[in-house]
Amino acid sequence: MFACAARSVLGPFAFEALRACPRRPNGELYLIDAIQRWIHAGANITAHPLLTTEMRFSCDNWRTYEDAVATLRT
Repeated sequence: MFACAARSVLGPFAFEALRACPRRPNGELYLIDAIQRWIHAGANITAHPLLTTEMRFSCDNWRTYEDAVATLRT
């Protein structure tokens, strides 16, 4: 078993696109919103989806991290 921390390689467009995004109800700017704006503007991106046998966890707080650990221990 192994874990992979995904990363994105983005150019300066990301900052411009983020500035153009409205904040989410929690006050945060989401990088995915900027990327979607970039795609809608006609840019191309390359992504590598997970295989059907792989799992993804969004561990952005302690509770979701604990849930991921509990799931992986089983």
